[in-house]
Amino acid sequence: MSENADTSGGRLFAGAGIWAWYADSDRVFADAVTARLFGIDSERARCGIPLTTMNKAVHPSDATRVERAIAKSQEGKPVRVRYRLRHDSYGEKIVISAWQTFMSQAGAPMLSPGMVFDITDLASTDLDLLKAHIDEMTNIVDRWNIQPVSYLLTALRLEVEQAGKRFRSLPN
Repeated sequence: MSENADTSGGRLFAGAGIWAWYADSDRVFADAVTARLFGIDSERARCGIPLTTMNKAVHPSDATRVERAIAKSQEGKPVRVRYRLRHDSYGEKIVISAWQTFMSQAGAPMLSPGMVFDITDLASTDLDLLKAHIDEMTNIVDRWNIQPVSYLLTALRLEVEQAGKRFRSLPN
């Protein structure tokens, strides 16, 4: 083993969790990060819980999108879906889950290993950074009194704000 290997059980990225769903028994086994994101006791998640228990944390507006992704995965296709999770303690999180279902020789879904990534802070930071750059460019253009460019930047900033609202609310 490398002397640089982390054997402490720590995570390189604290917002990334791993899980595996066994379709035949409808049991999801998940690590502590996934359990925290979904608001589930980590010991219960480690020992396996029904998929429906995990999915209770999915925002109601995003539930149909998640259900469609699960159905698609049951055909053996790789899936990636962005959605919101709700939790009493931390409010709302934006996550991306990615997984693929492995099929039996008979073509039935067997095992779906996957990962979930908390992108809440990343999404907010990227949008805020883009808005700050647009504001900086607007100040420069305003000093030079270049009206057509100023109008374009104003329109661009409004579009970024709208995109941020759409991203954060994830409409169907």
